[in-house]
Amino acid sequence: MLPPERVKDDPNPKLIDGQKFQTGGSYFGVRLTGLHVVDARQFGSQRFPLFVSLAEFRQRGQDRSVPFTVGPREIIGKLRSAGAMKDDKPDPGWIELRDLSVVPPTPVGVGNLSLFVGLYSVPGNDVVGTLLDVVGNLSKTAGAIAPATAAVVSPALDVAKAVYAGFGSLIGLQSLQALAQAQSGRALSGTGSGYLVVANVAPNTLSKENVMMRGGKLCRGESMITDMDYCVLAIEHYSTILEEATGIAPDLFDADWAEVLKALSGENPGSAKEPMRKLMASIRGTPALIDTDRTAAMTAYLQRYTEEQELVKQVDDATRGARDMLAGALGSARDQQLASGNQIAAEKLSTVFELVDAARRKEKPSPAAVAAEARAALHKVGVGGDDAVADALLRAV
Repeated sequence: MLPPERVKDDPNPKLIDGQKFQTGGSYFGVRLTGLHVVDARQFGSQRFPLFVSLAEFRQRGQDRSVPFTVGPREIIGKLRSAGAMKDDKPDPGWIELRDLSVVPPTPVGVGNLSLFVGLYSVPGNDVVGTLLDVVGNLSKTAGAIAPATAAVVSPALDVAKAVYAGFGSLIGLQSLQALAQAQSGRALSGTGSGYLVVANVAPNTLSKENVMMRGGKLCRGESMITDMDYCVLAIEHYSTILEEATGIAPDLFDADWAEVLKALSGENPGSAKEPMRKLMASIRGTPALIDTDRTAAMTAYLQRYTEEQELVKQVDDATRGARDMLAGALGSARDQQLASGNQIAAEKLSTVFELVDAARRKEKPSPAAVAAEARAALHKVGVGGDDAVADALLRAV
């Protein structure tokens, strides 16, 4: 684990600046920064590169496991683009993968993070390579945090079984060649956030050398290290995962919030209460937030809910009757009565619409008051047209 003073010109300095991990008060995340292989030319049709990792931790009393892989196609593609697979004079085989999240921001628990990391040369053929690529893509897109299936005890075989759940029997994992591998039961070290280097060198070699991360690459002095196989991971610290501007967590609750907005914009805004309760329950029960973020997120969503309700009211006042099915039905019936010359029925339908609209806007104190005013208003219009009004109301409802 490189201390903060050995990190220079980092693209994400706030996440790896050595902040200590606080149980229940912060988050940890693991990001794959890059891989390096000395002999990239070994890879082709007979052998394939493969990166695997397995993170295990406890979350709200449950064991969790996060498998992650990078398949051959992605690794070989980056090696070729870097010129590392040339026959004459290969360039350094550095594979930059800084945006790949191995473990998303996760609340720090009482237990520590157990992390296995391995970079391998795998024997096989085109079919095996394709299958490895598929599994690698699935592990990244799913981002699964699933119940732990097995503890990793022997590096190559057991971690592959945990990641692939039996897929290993297809590729002969007993002949894996480990380029660099390690397991740490305390990956959230006492030094705080920073970079974890897993390298194929003698023990304590890196700590004795002038090794540092410079611009996201592992360097010895000013030059990138190219004489050993290694993996670099960032162990990141997050104080919060809420949006700074809004205080909400759209990545976690966007679907629930969308249901609230859908109800608010519907025919009956009052029906938004149920999806809002569901959203509050989701925030309250999620294991993905620390307590301070949970409280802040609930407060922020409640404030947005109140603001959206007021906006709905303002829009309703400004566009009263627009896109209203009942209003449209009554308006259509009124136009038909006017066209047929039934002035009394048309006026009564207009009166009914105004009363219904006032009731919807809660300008009338009760249904009884609406009914009383309706009788008086319709009587005032005159005698006749009642059958037409009744038919129009029946069709509208």
